[in-house]
Amino acid sequence: MAGVRLVGLWLALGTVGLAQGEGEASPRVSGVLFGDLYGVLGHHDRSVEGKSGTWIRRINLTFDAGLGEGLSTRFRLEAKDPGDFRTESELKPYAKDLWIRWERAGHAVLFGLVPTPTAEAAETELAYRPIEKHTLDLFRMGWTRDKGLGFQGPLDRTGRWVYQVVLGDASGTESSSGDTRAAYGRLGWKPAPGLLLDLYADWWDRKHGEEWTTWKLEAVRVGASGKLGLVAAAQRRSQPGQASRTLEVGSLYAEWNASVALKPFLWVHASQDPIPGAEDIDYFRMSPDGKPTVWLLGARWRIAEAVELVPVLVRVEYREADDRPKPDPDTFLRLTFSAKF
Repeated sequence: MAGVRLVGLWLALGTVGLAQGEGEASPRVSGVLFGDLYGVLGHHDRSVEGKSGTWIRRINLTFDAGLGEGLSTRFRLEAKDPGDFRTESELKPYAKDLWIRWERAGHAVLFGLVPTPTAEAAETELAYRPIEKHTLDLFRMGWTRDKGLGFQGPLDRTGRWVYQVVLGDASGTESSSGDTRAAYGRLGWKPAPGLLLDLYADWWDRKHGEEWTTWKLEAVRVGASGKLGLVAAAQRRSQPGQASRTLEVGSLYAEWNASVALKPFLWVHASQDPIPGAEDIDYFRMSPDGKPTVWLLGARWRIAEAVELVPVLVRVEYREADDRPKPDPDTFLRLTFSAKF
């Protein structure tokens, strides 16, 4: 109820006050919805195996408005099911974006709850978010949002080179305790139409003296025949009094334009190390005792201009880690529904 009231207030303020300047566009409202009909065919956790149902992985409502003089604002409310195979609760909305942006000569400064460069470029170019998260997001190695200051823009006149920097408090969409901080940076290069090469790095100063440092190389190709995305990343985690560890992950995304309406795809995420906290990964409940490889095989079927059905076979296979027994694989069937408005 609080979320609904907040949206109503924001829309009322925007309608009354934000679009009064001459030449300013009217406030715009948009939304995204996707979720799955799912069945768990097999799982290393026997309490999860055999479960089935429906979950909403994302539903959001976005309000964009111009404020004049190069200023604009965005407010986005989002909600989702927990996806932990245990919790029974209502969808609870939370703020996903809440920022003010000032732009001049192609360069922009954002303040508030802003997007980080962790996954934004690839998700925009490949548009695969209804299928699954970016590799760093899936394996809980980074935030796609943080509170602080963001800077972005071109580095040359042609716009082939771009930068994005965010200085945040490492709290994501949650409240901050005031003793954490983070810096994110991205350098992108578009040497040819439909081709993007990306270098990304971040640094997190977390609680109890723990530090995370991430490096990522990413390549994206979008053409008439389909799309291709490649990711290679490493994250070093250190904490006083403990040995540091490095997580190495990568992914391949390939999509073929079989027709205007049908696009088969294969997506593979792989880690060379067990993922700490893997049991808390939403909609998977992976094992932290093995090195996971996540396979997603399916097809995107566009049934209307902004509506897709996506049947997907999902399988998580594990390789042995240290002396721990190799977990049994996890197998899911999903029918994903996706809509924009």
